[in-house]
Amino acid sequence: MPKPIITLDADGVLLDYHVAYRNAWLKAFNHLPVLKDPNAYWPIDRWDVRKWDGEELAHFRRFFDEEFWRTIPAVDGAILACNQMRAAGFELACVSAIESRFENARLLTITPN
Repeated sequence: MPKPIITLDADGVLLDYHVAYRNAWLKAFNHLPVLKDPNAYWPIDRWDVRKWDGEELAHFRRFFDEEFWRTIPAVDGAILACNQMRAAGFELACVSAIESRFENARLLTITPN
């Protein structure tokens, strides 16, 4: 009998996109933003940062590269929760709305223990 499947979202559920956004800001502007609203959904609202446009926005977006997508840290407890779900007999799938050019940064093979 096949294992039941649980599908999880990557950004904001398994991976901490907010921390990664803050780190990208540091790399782009040599400034680590402080927390403004810990409950904000969008990173621009969570961190005390300016809303850029034009060349400054283009400069910032250059830091959302292969390394950015490959190194987003796990949300606290996400790895433990995934291991517990697998131990309970579930197969896990992960979805992400990442641009296809960065797909390889997200792909990895998990070998069961």
